[in-house]
Amino acid sequence: MKHYLSVKQIAARTGQPYETIRSLVGRRIAKGVGDFPEPSVVIGALGGRSATYGWDERDIEKWFAGYAVNKPHSRSGKTSG
Repeated sequence: MKHYLSVKQIAARTGQPYETIRSLVGRRIAKGVGDFPEPSVVIGALGGRSATYGWDERDIEKWFAGYAVNKPHSRSGKTSG
């Protein structure tokens, strides 16, 4: 049986806040923007509020390898003034 990752599992695996992952997923699904991977599986209507999404862990690992280096919204490492 194939296993897919949920948003909650992606957040735990990557160490990113759940809300960050939800935001990235929302932009990808609703607007088709961003580099977050398309879901590998969708249960229910794509884009629907009752839909459940799952991602292949290889797709997430590949995405996170680039994201961890380039975090576009990260404030870490910045200093004021």
